[in-house]
Parts: sequence; structure tokens; C-alpha cells
Amino acid sequence: MIYTVIYVDENDMMGTITFASHKHDKNHAWSEYIETYASPGQSPVAIMPGNHIVYFPHDISFTQVA
Repeated sequence: MIYTVIYVDENDMMGTITFASHKHDKNHAWSEYIETYASPGQSPVAIMPGNHIVYFPHDISFTQVA
């Protein structure tokens, strides 16, 4: 199963990672992210099944709107 994790790092910056979990279980995927994929200082905020694109306010540019 593919999961996308939204995480925050030690500088309070948010990021995402998408990975294939070994089991089709959100609890296992959460633990698998922490144990296998998270870099030091990264903490998960949310986990989503599938490969989704999430836009945050800082990703939006109003100067490009016609």
C-alpha cells in the first residue's frame, strides 16, 4: 500500500514523503515511517493512503493569478 506522510522537521518546516508500506495498515505504516524513513528531527503530522498532492498557503502565489 502506498502512503503519503506529512511531517514537520526540527526547524518547524513541513514536508512530505511517499513510500510503499509493507502492510495495508495505517498503524503499521505510521510506525514504519518513524522507524525506516524519517530523518532525525522529523515527526509525522498526518498520514494518507495513496499518493495525494497537498497544497499549503505558502505554496500559493497570487501574483500568477490573471
